[in-house]
Amino acid sequence: MSDIKNNEDSFHKSRYAEILENTRSFIENYLQPNKNWDLGLSPKDRIIKLKYSDVNYREVSDHIKSLTYESFLKTPYWKAITSYKKYLAGFRCQVCNSSSGLNTHHRNYEIHGYEHAHLNELVVLCHDCHNLFHARSIQTKNQSLKEFLFVIVNLGLIALFCFFLIGHT
Repeated sequence: MSDIKNNEDSFHKSRYAEILENTRSFIENYLQPNKNWDLGLSPKDRIIKLKYSDVNYREVSDHIKSLTYESFLKTPYWKAITSYKKYLAGFRCQVCNSSSGLNTHHRNYEIHGYEHAHLNELVVLCHDCHNLFHARSIQTKNQSLKEFLFVIVNLGLIALFCFFLIGHT
């Protein structure tokens, strides 16, 4: 019986060491600003590597949260996520359908550090729509444009937004 217990303990220690090494490697390869992906990997393959790595995602998230936002945007992790989201959106703004100046925007920052697992909480916006989303001073009928765009983006009411633009130009 003691041999079985020792084997289990050995397995768990070995497994812990493996996850620890995988996590260290993940952080080194995907969470360092200005590192790059292998050119042969598609956006989908990159996301698969991020989503299904055998790592401690809490430690990964803690590392991401320790980065400045500017540094985070330069990591292979974020580059893979933003490339994949743009691919899924057909390389178009999900509000106005523009194909220029695209950004991947967090709908909320509660998922920061876990973007790979919450791709639905990210939205592709062109530069103009991204700026409108962040606008704080423009008011539209007692509701800020930021709040209005938040509703549009979160509910996916692109047609309503287009109607609003056409009807008010």
